[in-house]
Amino acid sequence: MSIYKGKDGQVILDTAAVIQIRAWNLDVTSAILDATSLGDNYKVKVTSFTDWKGSLEAIWDPENTDHAACFQALEDGTAIVDAQFFVDSTHYYEGDILVVGVAPKVPVADLITATITFEGTGPLTYNASP
Repeated sequence: MSIYKGKDGQVILDTAAVIQIRAWNLDVTSAILDATSLGDNYKVKVTSFTDWKGSLEAIWDPENTDHAACFQALEDGTAIVDAQFFVDSTHYYEGDILVVGVAPKVPVADLITATITFEGTGPLTYNASP
C-alpha cells in the first residue's frame, strides 16, 4: 500500500504552480435519478450528470500573479483552462474551472489566508504520469 503525504501536493493554474498553497480539495458527485416504475418493490436509481467542485487555501498575497489571476477570473467570469491538482509529483486531477469565490481570512494571531472556491466545467480527468 502506498502512502501519500499532503506536503507533496501542488496546484498548477495557467501552466505555473500556485505558490503558498496550504490545502486543496475536490468534490466529485453524480446526480441520482429515480427510475422506479409501477410493480417495483424497491426504488431503482440510476446516475445522471457528474459534477465537480472544490477549493484551495493559500497564504494570501494579492501581489502574487497567481492569486491575482484567481480574483481576476472571478471578476471576469472566465474559465481557468487545464487546472491541475497534484496529489504527488506523478498523480493529479485535471480540468477547467470557474472561480466562484475568493474569501480572505485575516486572523489576529495567524497568517492571512484566502479560500478560493471553484466549480468544474466539463470533464475532470485523473492522470498518473510515469
